[in-house]
Amino acid sequence: PQGHVLYAYLFASFTSLAGSSDVAAAFRTTVEQTLRYTEYRSIPRGLRRRVRLYFSHKWQRTRGFVESAVIDELPRGLGMDVRLELYRDLMEKVPLFQGVEESFVRQLVKLAVLEFYMPNEYILRKDDIGKEMFLIQEGTVNVLADDEQTALFDLSRGAFFGEVALVLSERRI
Repeated sequence: PQGHVLYAYLFASFTSLAGSSDVAAAFRTTVEQTLRYTEYRSIPRGLRRRVRLYFSHKWQRTRGFVESAVIDELPRGLGMDVRLELYRDLMEKVPLFQGVEESFVRQLVKLAVLEFYMPNEYILRKDDIGKEMFLIQEGTVNVLADDEQTALFDLSRGAFFGEVALVLSERRI
């Protein structure tokens, strides 16, 4: 029986290694297809450079994994435990969510989606209709004035925005 356990462990380890190279290959394919598409559609060179830079940064941050897809492969209970581990601290920093029932927190983390944004990229603009709330897990977000040049203030790890527009389904102000 111990030999079977060792075999299972080694098989799982090799499968894991093969899977990570599959992840890299899939990521590389996505990058190549996207870059070929931008060239085919005559996207300006500067914008194509931004697309390449995006994929470079995304690879550095994620190593090609799509978090939700990985977690969705786990059994429901285990996947929920992983989501709670990843997002609970962020959720608990939002006053709107403090003191809510555990079942509500579980529903929130089930809906959480990890998104990656490039430096100087607009996440949303004034008058966008609120359909999501953002919690900053890493990095800094600059909030700009109407002229989209003047920085009003910065938000960093643990900060959040979009909750009012989300709850009231109103345009961003």
